Amino acid sequence: MTKTGELGVDAEGIFSTIVNEILSLDQDQKRIITQKLAYALSDEDDAPEQLRHLITYFEIRAGNF
Repeated sequence: MTKTGELGVDAEGIFSTIVNEILSLDQDQKRIITQKLAYALSDEDDAPEQLRHLITYFEIRAGNF
């Protein structure tokens, strides 16, 4: 099962939101957020919690919260 499925969110919708938001960032912000996203999608113990935080962050940025 995908991590987004475990969180109860629409994986395709959140992915589109994340990509659109990342594209709107400047280079330094893109680097930081992609590193955070990579960690959130890893197998680390706290990765699901980090993914929840990122999803919330992107939903707020996109005005979907």
